[in-house]
Amino acid sequence: MVKPQNIFIYLLFFILSSSIAFAQDDLIINADSISYEKDIIRADGSVEATFKDIKILGQRLVYNVAKRSVLLDSGFTFFYGDVIISGRVIEYELDSDKGRGSFVDINYENVHLEGKKLDFDREEIKLKNASFNTCGIKPDPHYRVSAGQMSLYPKTNWLVAFWGIFWLDNIPTLPVPVYVYDIEAERKGQHNILPYPEIGSNDDDGLFVNESIIWYASRELSGSVSIKYAEKKSLGGGFEANYIFNQDNQGNLRIYGNPYDSFWGGWTHHYYFGPVLAKKYLPTDILSASTFKQMDLETNLTLREWINYERVSKTPEIFLKFREPNFKIGGGKISENSGEAIAKINAALVLEHVAYRNDGFGIIPSISLDYSRYSKGRYWWKNIGRINLEKKWSDFISTGVGYSHFIDNQGASPFLYEMYRFISSDQIHADLKLNFGKSTFLIEAVHNLPNLDPYDIDYTLEAGIHCYALGFRYRVMRREFNLIFKII
Repeated sequence: MVKPQNIFIYLLFFILSSSIAFAQDDLIINADSISYEKDIIRADGSVEATFKDIKILGQRLVYNVAKRSVLLDSGFTFFYGDVIISGRVIEYELDSDKGRGSFVDINYENVHLEGKKLDFDREEIKLKNASFNTCGIKPDPHYRVSAGQMSLYPKTNWLVAFWGIFWLDNIPTLPVPVYVYDIEAERKGQHNILPYPEIGSNDDDGLFVNESIIWYASRELSGSVSIKYAEKKSLGGGFEANYIFNQDNQGNLRIYGNPYDSFWGGWTHHYYFGPVLAKKYLPTDILSASTFKQMDLETNLTLREWINYERVSKTPEIFLKFREPNFKIGGGKISENSGEAIAKINAALVLEHVAYRNDGFGIIPSISLDYSRYSKGRYWWKNIGRINLEKKWSDFISTGVGYSHFIDNQGASPFLYEMYRFISSDQIHADLKLNFGKSTFLIEAVHNLPNLDPYDIDYTLEAGIHCYALGFRYRVMRREFNLIFKII
């Protein structure tokens, strides 16, 4: 039989050895011990505090009841929505939903940051004397960008570094006035490039080197200034500005020039409207991180822009695009190589369906209907049916093969850029991709039937070095060559 005094001792021991809790409104604090002093509450030992969607772990926490702020100065881990912040010191104000800290590490999706000084809220997480990488290797990642200031924008998934240096394998290789990293690039079918010059060659430019310097005023206004040297065209350059009025109105302004081609440029504006669709990305949706609505009214006003080796002006061209199904209708006035301006209207529909997908094998049939009407009674009507077969045999090898058939082709376009290398021939296309860890080798080929004349043959080799890749792409039929520098 247990004596009453022993029961008291057991209960006292249980109380003293258990965590103690404090609660006020949505704030709950658990710790080994909690003490009270006027408007100050101190929690020590295995501290865990929660407030709405925020969770804080640490060894010591001071809560100011009057200011409604928490301070941790002996190490912490702070879960701020999807952002994880850890470090030495942090102070957070509950009512303003803002905070500051020092000597911190931040993890957000695949991005790893560290900095000596932190200011943050839901819109912007700002770091001073900072660096970032996507390798997650310490203390020396394969690459990193160090900068006096960095800003992470969780709502738009952008990271911007100002006045930085790009380090490759712990060697400073390039000063970077501004560097923008798009966290959602891969989901949009794009990639973030290393801030090295673009190097390549083609029949029009010869050998060329193009260096783009990003400028950044805000998430709503940014762009680039570029300097390009081309073997056949001497020194040239250009300017681009990307603007966002709001999530439904976004666009791009650009102007370029060189002594050989004079000047060219354009303006493109997107107005998104209609019902919001499930968030997804298309390779051409550069701005789709902020919106994905059913309809897009796209306006293009261009002067002598380079399309398929022709100078094309659109004054203007306006299209209404539907995402589901993939349909567009519109037109405008177009001139080519400073020739006659020709009116054009166009309607195009693409229907695609995954008929079968199992065990790495897929069957995807599609059909595209495309009708263009030009001034003076000219028209071009082309309908194409396709079927693609995809197979992932293993982590090492995947293949694809497809066949496209001209159901109908009548008329022709009066524009050379639209008729560039056009042949109304059935085609067979195939691709082979080999994976060596993060390195890849890809062959893509398209041949015209029935003679199997080559239409396109492309080779791409990327050597992946943990979190970045170096390589090249060679387009045989176009005789284009480009070096590849990208983050993976």
